[in-house]
Amino acid sequence: MKVQHEIVEVELECIEFTCGHDVWLSERMANQRRRDHQSIWCPLCGITNVFKDESDVEAARRQRDEAKKAQKEAEWEAQAARNQARAIKAANTKLKKRISAGVCPCCHRSFKQLRQHMARMHPDYSGEDKSQ
Repeated sequence: MKVQHEIVEVELECIEFTCGHDVWLSERMANQRRRDHQSIWCPLCGITNVFKDESDVEAARRQRDEAKKAQKEAEWEAQAARNQARAIKAANTKLKKRISAGVCPCCHRSFKQLRQHMARMHPDYSGEDKSQ
């Protein structure tokens, strides 16, 4: 059985002296060093680190983690929006009940003839929340 390895030329970038010496590695060794970020020996200046960039596996993991984080943030924002809508609806329902019971939404006093009171005392009140 004959084993063949494809040889890949790798240009080293030495940290200390920036020698840029060309070293030949098998494709398997080059891929392994891309994954584990281990040092390889440079015959010109000694041990040097290569393949500092993230590997394909690391890039995929980072992208997966970023996507999960973005999904969680979107879910949280959607839940916050639902909670806010629920709170607004509850406040509006409470106000409608108070008005139907004859309580003035402006001065919080009870009146038998609330419509007349509103027209006479609060003519500029439209019933909409002006704080938004």
